[in-house]
Amino acid sequence: MAVQLDGKVVLVTGTSTGIGNALARVLTDRGAKVVGMARSSEPNEELAQEIADAGGDFTFSQGDLTVTEDCDRAVQTAVDTYGRLDVLINNAAQGTPLKRLEDYSDDDFDLIADTTLKGTFHMCRAALPVMQEQGSGLIISVSSTGGEVGGSCEHFAVYGAAKAGVQQMMRVIAIENLQKGVRACTVVMGGVDTPMAAEAIEEVTTLQGMGEYAEQAKEAAAGIFMRPEHVARSIAVLCDEDNMEINGATIPIDRCWSTGYGVSLIFASAGSAGVPAG
Repeated sequence: MAVQLDGKVVLVTGTSTGIGNALARVLTDRGAKVVGMARSSEPNEELAQEIADAGGDFTFSQGDLTVTEDCDRAVQTAVDTYGRLDVLINNAAQGTPLKRLEDYSDDDFDLIADTTLKGTFHMCRAALPVMQEQGSGLIISVSSTGGEVGGSCEHFAVYGAAKAGVQQMMRVIAIENLQKGVRACTVVMGGVDTPMAAEAIEEVTTLQGMGEYAEQAKEAAAGIFMRPEHVARSIAVLCDEDNMEINGATIPIDRCWSTGYGVSLIFASAGSAGVPAG
């Protein structure tokens, strides 16, 4: 039986595409009331209509994670609309541009870090007082093997550092709120078939002088990467009250990715599709 989240109020960032979009669908299908936050309104208007047609409850708060007021407004939207906030899922991130470390400009660094790390900070800072007053709440932040495994993440120095920072932030939030009823944990993703992943593959193949093989590499990866809806179902399990003792944890959702298996398989598949190795 699928996990049921009847009445849970969940705020998800980055609901326009990928994992965030899938989370909105999966969580509302399981009875949660979802507030989505993203910069783009059009895909979320379509998402809201589709969820409503399926009998779900979704509210959209347009905003940018780098803007404090937008983050505060998203949390307040949850409280004003549904009376509480049970779960915050920090999903949105900025993964590109990808470069060697010495080639990054300050603007490149800020673009990635301000969304991926500082944006997570903004959302947690806005949500924590609400959850502390309730005496309950859960913050789940989506990280990446890029924040843990350096060898498979050439050109990902800034993104990886930002994701590693997110993981540490969750550990500290968990410790600071042990007596307040608020929990925090991190889910670490391997390869997921999302628009951001496709963009990263295109950049990496170009950086390696194989830009003409970008489409073949993306096709190979799509056959190996996890599906956003499958990842969303795994995250949904953590939102259930039966998992209330999971706190301060860093949990891989990666289909063996952290073992190095995923990267090896991509290279093997890309090679069979005619993409030269190295």
